[in-house]
Amino acid sequence: MAIVSGSASDIIEEAIAKNVDCFITGEPRHTHHHAAKEAGMNVIYCGHYHSEKPGVEAIGKLLEKKFGIECVFLDIPTIV
Repeated sequence: MAIVSGSASDIIEEAIAKNVDCFITGEPRHTHHHAAKEAGMNVIYCGHYHSEKPGVEAIGKLLEKKFGIECVFLDIPTIV
């Protein structure tokens, strides 16, 4: 399995070459979708916002723990 946040469908070819069985990323691209389909690789596109949100929240927690900085995540998702 490979998980890459944001718009990382352009590295699907690399994932195929490494025999990844499931690729999770944010945004699809038509040509990359077909490359994965032809290779028999499962792909999950969860949206750019939802694929990057956990990383931003994790950085906030790290800053709070390491430096005592209060962090607030404003959850304002896009319409996509």
